[in-house]
Amino acid sequence: MPKAEYVYNLEFHLRDGSKVRTTYLSGSEYFGSGALLGSELEKALKDITQKEFGRP
Repeated sequence: MPKAEYVYNLEFHLRDGSKVRTTYLSGSEYFGSGALLGSELEKALKDITQKEFGRP
């Protein structure tokens, strides 16, 4: 597995009581379980924002 430059372990606590967890590996080609890179992370954040605040 290539080493990532940065590893972000993210946990979002939504108002409905649910949690969304993910890991973002920066600068890595590794797609592990739960790993999101680049545009996939951006899409996940948009989905969470829309769920929380009802915005596109």
